[in-house]
Amino acid sequence: MVTWTDLLIGLLPFALIAVLLWIRLTAAGASTKVAAMFMVKIFALVAVSISGLGGAVKGWREGNYRMLTLGAIVTIVGIIALRLNLKRMWEKFPLNQQNR
Repeated sequence: MVTWTDLLIGLLPFALIAVLLWIRLTAAGASTKVAAMFMVKIFALVAVSISGLGGAVKGWREGNYRMLTLGAIVTIVGIIALRLNLKRMWEKFPLNQQNR
């Protein structure tokens, strides 16, 4: 059973990443709404990637190679989509000397 302290400790890294993303985007000139939408999209893609990885592990342990393949594909697509979204946002809101 997961207690509230386990949940809190598990969510601390995600909260830190959210704060750092928020600071990075607002420093580059993004509005609050754009930064919030971007963070929701990023965390959704991370959740998809983690669930795909979980499916791949479950498929590996059970010997179900269809689940293993599907989980691996979902993980790879999620990571590629995450990378493309981060790259697109970094290009849209670059940190240069004028923004510092």
